[in-house]
Amino acid sequence: GHVAATSALSDIKWYPDYDTPYDEATCLSGGNPNGRPTYATQGECCIKAYPDQTTGACFAGMATAPSAAPSSVDDIKDYPDYDT
Repeated sequence: GHVAATSALSDIKWYPDYDTPYDEATCLSGGNPNGRPTYATQGECCIKAYPDQTTGACFAGMATAPSAAPSSVDDIKDYPDYDT
């Protein structure tokens, strides 16, 4: 029989790497967040977990890193923003 994948892409959560110094930290996926906040996307995690990071390390760690760190989640949406 067909066995479904154990984790669909939508099930992957991103969480901050609190074991790494703030300015060097990135967001992690998979594994156990151990009670850390989790986010649906890597970009959202970077913005919300490391808003004051001056190095851009979190965004640099993304598979498809933006050319400049977005200032808000609104800057990295791939769909229409019906709230505005």
